[in-house]
Amino acid sequence: MNRFTKPQTSLISLVILLLLIFRLLGLVSNYHLALGSSFNLPEAQTMYEHSQYNLGQAEFFGNINDDILYTYAGIRAAAGADPSLINPETPYLIKYLYGFSVLIFGNAVIIQALFSLGLLVVTGYLAYLFTGNPLLSLLSASLLTFDKVFIDQSFASFLDLPHALFIVSTFIAFTLYSRQTNPQQARRLLIITGALVGAVAATKFFATALVLYLVFLLFLQKTLSNLLRLTTPALLVYLASFLAFFYHHPNPLDFLTLHFNLLKLYKSYLPAYPQGEFLRIIFLGEWRTWWGSDPIIKVSAWTLIWPVTTATSLLAPLLLANKQRTQILPMFTFITLYLFTNLFHVIFPRYLLSILPLLIVVTIFILSQITGKINKLLTK
Repeated sequence: MNRFTKPQTSLISLVILLLLIFRLLGLVSNYHLALGSSFNLPEAQTMYEHSQYNLGQAEFFGNINDDILYTYAGIRAAAGADPSLINPETPYLIKYLYGFSVLIFGNAVIIQALFSLGLLVVTGYLAYLFTGNPLLSLLSASLLTFDKVFIDQSFASFLDLPHALFIVSTFIAFTLYSRQTNPQQARRLLIITGALVGAVAATKFFATALVLYLVFLLFLQKTLSNLLRLTTPALLVYLASFLAFFYHHPNPLDFLTLHFNLLKLYKSYLPAYPQGEFLRIIFLGEWRTWWGSDPIIKVSAWTLIWPVTTATSLLAPLLLANKQRTQILPMFTFITLYLFTNLFHVIFPRYLLSILPLLIVVTIFILSQITGKINKLLTK
């Protein structure tokens, strides 16, 4: 039995849709302002040449922000420079897109706006796959528009937003694969899942993509052909993002050396940084920094959405019946591993954006199941 009458459902859907439109109109208004400014390449070059990346080689003016660094690196790479010369510690795929966006449109806001809109769409669609309810699908996308990190990154070229877009897309593809009864369609969906895992690896440090790959490997039907369908596209997409690198470094050993050096870099990066800070950020809205006089600062972007959705998602196996628990088990496993692996290294609050859409979808799904059970009890 429906928990709302048809007029009630229509009214609630209308309210949520209007709320989402209102939030999107605010984004569009800000996009219009942002598009009026062009990326200042000479200024970015000066900032980079006198930043933390050139200590001892030039006078230090101050640290360069990551969003400016990614765009500057993307412009240089898009213009044909060796992509490993600037910011080699992050993959190249999205930085190339930022660079081409600046070269064509004058700034990276165009491509980031597409990522932002895309993330809202895939978040809503993933929620629909699990709830089958357009109202809850709209609600999931609407909640994301209230996250300040999402809003801020919609206008700045950070990598977390496209990272989240690809992660959510992989779960859409894998969910459709797991429900597919047509063997040919299932094979295609698994190939798409693998390609999206490769895109995740080509967006930020590949460790998250590796965790994602292992989760899917755990839950797919284990045959050699399925292993190849998942693995081969992932490797091909990841390697394709390094084509420019291979042009400048045709020796395969250079590729292996780059990744070996990246592993050493991330292992040694601020080894004294305290563990478990990701949970402090999520649940307390505080951030232990490693600079300045105040070691703990407030996270300005913090909202109740972070601790509520995180806690609910982590408790998912206890809150769902067996059938529903099985449906979200891949997402629950990935969320848990993502949170766990981010407890042991330097962290930024924006890293939560990579899984925030999943947290929202799992929470909405759990709430739909709980309210459904309550509604059945009340209508007996």
